Amino acid sequence: MMKKLAALFLALIMLVTLAACGGGADDAEILSELSALAPRATELYRIIYGDSLSHGEADEYGYCQVTADAVFSSVDALDVAMREVFYYDYYKILANTAFYGVAADEGEIGAKFIEKDGVMYVNPTVTEHFGEPREFDLTEAKVIKKNPYMAIVRIPHVDGDVEVTLQKTEEGWQINSPLF
Repeated sequence: MMKKLAALFLALIMLVTLAACGGGADDAEILSELSALAPRATELYRIIYGDSLSHGEADEYGYCQVTADAVFSSVDALDVAMREVFYYDYYKILANTAFYGVAADEGEIGAKFIEKDGVMYVNPTVTEHFGEPREFDLTEAKVIKKNPYMAIVRIPHVDGDVEVTLQKTEEGWQINSPLF
């Protein structure tokens, strides 16, 4: 009986200790990380869904050679930037549009970016009907849920609040849901 009480007491102490640890990162750290990631995410959304890379004229397939002075001039460089900002689960969704294309019952979207002989090409028509990413004022953002591995932040916007999920990785926080 004494062993059971000791085990129960030890389990209770461990539970209280874990609860006292809270969510790992504090709200200020999470919001600071989001503030650093959001502009980079917006830039990447404009590249993936918009037509913000400088390029030449389209070939017969709709692809245009990206100019040497573009922010990204290789698929690998764009891929690395996306992986730095977006957590893998969400990155895969963006990468399908950017690099592989998507086929569904509603239609097909080809790859937005391809590389031939070390030269990057973009097809702006692939995403021409996608809207511009919204701009957010992060000063009113609030962490609404968190644990040591993820956080959900609500960002007020006149068009409707957005809840964005951040995922903690070994490299730091990354975005794991749409921020547009």
